[in-house]
Parts: sequence; C-alpha cells; structure tokens
Amino acid sequence: MRPRGIFLFLFCALSDALPALAQPTITEYPLPTASSSAAWIARGPDGNLWFTEYATNMVAKITTSGVITEYSIPTPNSGPAGLTVGPDGNLWFPEILGNKIAKVTPTGTPCCAPPRKSMYVFGNFRTGGEGGIRTPGRALDPTTV
Repeated sequence: MRPRGIFLFLFCALSDALPALAQPTITEYPLPTASSSAAWIARGPDGNLWFTEYATNMVAKITTSGVITEYSIPTPNSGPAGLTVGPDGNLWFPEILGNKIAKVTPTGTPCCAPPRKSMYVFGNFRTGGEGGIRTPGRALDPTTV
C-alpha cells in the first residue's frame, strides 16, 4: 500500500470518532436571582469561581459542583463590574455607579474601601493579571486604595 493510501485509510477510520471527541459537555447552572446579569468570572483563592451580578448589586460564588451563594453589596445600586483576586487573598471589584473599589473576603464578608480620590470610568474594566484592576488607561493596585 502506498503512503497516500495509508493516510486516506487512517483519515476515514478516525473521522467517525472525531465528532464524538470534539463535542464539549456544557453544564448550565441557573442563578438564584432572576435578571442578575452575571459577568466577569474569576477563580478565587478558596477554589470557588466568583462573579459579579451587575443588575442585582451582588457578588456571588459558585462551587465546581454548582452550588451558588450570593452576597449583597452594602452600597445601594453600586453596579459591580469586574473582579480579581488581590495580593491579600480577597476578591476586589469596582463599584462603577458607587464610585468605590470594594472587596469581599473568600468567606463572603463584604467590605468597602473608600476611594482616596474621585474615579471616573469610561469604557470597560478589565481584570489585571498581577492582582490589580485595570481601567482602559491605567492600573490600580487594590492595596493602595
């Protein structure tokens, strides 16, 4: 058999198995609060996945088995958006409408850090890879807020 024939045989034999291998398993977990607008998921230091709920003013965590726990943010209508783990092991997030940077401990205790100066945000927040929170123009170190 020529090499081209071997390749064609292997391709045909494996092509039937490839679709089964390529299909991911997607498991969806409904959020406890309707219309919460969950976004910005990040791995927490506790092994859970944390995310903000912009529309309902909450921060939440989900275990890898799908158990969701929500935590209300003390500032009303703060608009939490973005989330990152700080060097102190807490989860930090901006309160876009509350004009604050806030943190929540891995046990779910929310606490707010008052800003040193006014911060106006234009555009989207992005989480920083080094534990900081980046706006489009600059990086903020959560330990100096």
